[in-house]
Amino acid sequence: ALQYVQAQTLVNTRIGFLIDKFEFALFARNLFDKRYILSSINEPEFVPSTTFTTGFVGNGRLVGASVDLRF
Repeated sequence: ALQYVQAQTLVNTRIGFLIDKFEFALFARNLFDKRYILSSINEPEFVPSTTFTTGFVGNGRLVGASVDLRF
């Protein structure tokens, strides 16, 4: 059975500038590297009256840069 997972607040950011037809940008996703569970499922074990929980963890911080050509 699916389990309730609390809401999370993540901070993403992006800053960039244009020079002629080029856009240069820096970005960060999950800026503060919050650890969180995306989803969780309780599954029955083979032994009666026992269960185990499977959870899926969210992505950690990702920082990067991009260059785009606009035409």
